[in-house]
Amino acid sequence: KAFEQNSIDYLLKPISKESLAKSVQKFFSLKRDEKNRYAKLFNGEWPHREKFLVRHGSNFSIVHTRDIAFFYAEDKYTFITTRDGKRFPIDTTLTELEATLPPQSFFRINRKYIIHSDAIQTITYLSKSKLKLALRPPPPKAELVTVAIEKMGSFMRWLGG
Repeated sequence: KAFEQNSIDYLLKPISKESLAKSVQKFFSLKRDEKNRYAKLFNGEWPHREKFLVRHGSNFSIVHTRDIAFFYAEDKYTFITTRDGKRFPIDTTLTELEATLPPQSFFRINRKYIIHSDAIQTITYLSKSKLKLALRPPPPKAELVTVAIEKMGSFMRWLGG
């Protein structure tokens, strides 16, 4: 049974025409599905995460991606900050989030933040290699939010279009 789920097939000698034909058909079916999956990924049609289940106290709520201003990491925890300033811890790393969020809306500006474009209030050049962002709502502890030097070019392209 495990071979049927995780491999193309397992053929034993003597191989019958029927079992070989079934295996070849399964191979082409899997190949076609994989090709379609990769085509969707590269064309931006890959399904993105639309909501998060968050806990606050003994209650749970659903936070829709459209309501999120930014994600940030602090002391090995990841938090959601909503557009209205509410903060919730989540059990997902920023790296995992980066792969599931719509890239036209969210951008990882540094190792601590993934931001929504609508959360940017102002952008200020601090130097040739550093941009400071004022976010709406403001980040926790009035923290200075900057774009990592290696992300500046892609960040500016992301903003432009």
